[in-house]
Amino acid sequence: MQQLYEAKGLLSREFIGQITYTFCLTDPLEELDICLAFDKQHYESPSQVPVEELVDYCRLRYNTSAYEAMSREQLAELFFRETKTEIHISAFLNDEFIGCIHKQLTCRHMHFGPGELSQGCIMPERLEGVLKVTVLVFQVLLDDTPYTVTIKGKKLENCKEAEQKMITKAETAEAESDIAKTEADAPETKNTKTESPQKFLRLELHNHTTESDASLSCQDLLDHMAADGVDAFALTDHNTISGHPKMKALLEETPNSIQCIYGMEYTTYYGHILCLNLREYVPWDSIDPRRPELIFRKIRSTGALAGIAHPFSYGYPFATGCRFEMQMTDYSDVDFIEIFNNPEPLKEVNEPALLLWEKLILAGWHIAVTCGMDLHGKWKLAGNYATFVQDRGLPASEALDLAVRERCTWVSKGPLLAAENLPEQRCTVFRILDGGKPGCPVDPGKTYLMTLRLSGGTIEERISPDSPLSIPWEKFAHLAALDLGDSGAGISDPLCPVIPKLYEEAAEPESLLCVSPVLYLPLTARQTTSPTAVTASHPATVAPHPNPSTIRPMEKVETAVPR
Repeated sequence: MQQLYEAKGLLSREFIGQITYTFCLTDPLEELDICLAFDKQHYESPSQVPVEELVDYCRLRYNTSAYEAMSREQLAELFFRETKTEIHISAFLNDEFIGCIHKQLTCRHMHFGPGELSQGCIMPERLEGVLKVTVLVFQVLLDDTPYTVTIKGKKLENCKEAEQKMITKAETAEAESDIAKTEADAPETKNTKTESPQKFLRLELHNHTTESDASLSCQDLLDHMAADGVDAFALTDHNTISGHPKMKALLEETPNSIQCIYGMEYTTYYGHILCLNLREYVPWDSIDPRRPELIFRKIRSTGALAGIAHPFSYGYPFATGCRFEMQMTDYSDVDFIEIFNNPEPLKEVNEPALLLWEKLILAGWHIAVTCGMDLHGKWKLAGNYATFVQDRGLPASEALDLAVRERCTWVSKGPLLAAENLPEQRCTVFRILDGGKPGCPVDPGKTYLMTLRLSGGTIEERISPDSPLSIPWEKFAHLAALDLGDSGAGISDPLCPVIPKLYEEAAEPESLLCVSPVLYLPLTARQTTSPTAVTASHPATVAPHPNPSTIRPMEKVETAVPR
């Protein structure tokens, strides 16, 4: 191939951002290769590590005491091993996304040709037009870090023949699109549970493949999920949707009922946004950390669900961008928060995420909960949290969309705490159900601890799987500081959020089994003031939701309205 363009540069220490090169492919190409190469990925030795600076930052930012017992030499070795310069590359052709290589490599190619297509990339119809290549710089350890972007191409020899092939390809694609549209309008039967003895669907909503930085191919991921009895799983590679057509092709050949939810993890410099039911790629390179609502709104405008992934993960100097550091003030466009990222530390990462979500709920915001394995290999699923939604006889993607928009999702290791409001009896009935997840079955003879958190305090009750528990609404009144009145409820009445959780023993994070959908008790005494804003231990400022709505915690409660 002939070299068409080359750009070189030097990056300064701690630079974060992007550098974009625009190049015109004036002649049609048969093959195209875009290469990013850089040097100085690591410190040369532990002695080069600025130990005191990094330790002070981590103590202040992450409130960790893990370094107290370590010597300077041990700390130097730790940071030498765990930190790296991280640079990735993405490309657009004629403003259409054609790929992103998100792998921990110092030299990576985006190759487009008849015999080869790089992982993370999507083959365009024509290799011709305006090519935009973006160098995505997440972290630079050392000054004067060199990088090179090289574009090579092989001209198409027979343009007329190529044009005819493109016309034929376009016609075929149009025909396939019409077929797909017809099939979409018809009732879906393949890989769909229309009738199931299960009341709930178990979903694994955060997974990666070799299309980004995991060791699992699409086939490996499918096999791993099917072997564990998952109802549906999400494909959420970093900054690419190249795995979507590959997984769709595999599922068409797979004679089982497992389903895929297509998504992506927007991996930005200021936090990760998990997108589910993503139908098209939405560029994020113009993201503003001071107004993140704009990118959330743009993603949701396409019909996708947008949520915050692992908001308290460690960022700089270990993985810049993993921690959610956007200045979020309006949460109305946040569909969900990933309160448990299973591989992350419980105390340092997951518990703060759970507490943030609870503070937002009690402040008046309406946000669903999810969790994920953040799968990058064949990790054990049993004993970890999964997301559950009600099985309504719909495809998993539709069931998830409905559940998230109604904020009716469970995060559980297996046991599910379900609730049903009974307005005529003025009480809520709680039951423990078995989600059927391997590793944590429901023990019928066991007594569990249920907590119900309100703005004014927490109610604790013991509950058994073989004995439903009824709690009268009057018991919540003093903790909600609201008058229940004597009349029935309506959706225009003030709402009292109640957060149900189920524990195996004591109310400790290590014992937590299930976080259930928030209950909104319908009350008759109207509040004259808006919900009170709270300040969470989070970089964002928390404010109340401007338009609270009711939610349907169970199928029988008919008070849900869309946000």
